[in-house]
Amino acid sequence: LLAQEAGLKVRGHPACDVAPEPDSSTGLVQVSVQGTPHRVTGTVQGSTPVLREINGATFKQPAPLSGPLLIYRAKASDPTALATLMGEL
Repeated sequence: LLAQEAGLKVRGHPACDVAPEPDSSTGLVQVSVQGTPHRVTGTVQGSTPVLREINGATFKQPAPLSGPLLIYRAKASDPTALATLMGEL
């Protein structure tokens, strides 16, 4: 609902190749950004939605989905990527 309100196109698929864990509150979303598919999992802690995983990369601490959020991907072979990004911001 929030994605639709933000103007994003949302399509539901009744079949999923991932079986949910019993008694789990973790949700799975598969999104496509500019034609590139991404797999995202998250849950709710208290009343705050949190991001747990993107494309198989699990966060050590779930990332709260509140306020501004920036997610970037850098090559492991480029240790200066974060410093460069922070300088640009």
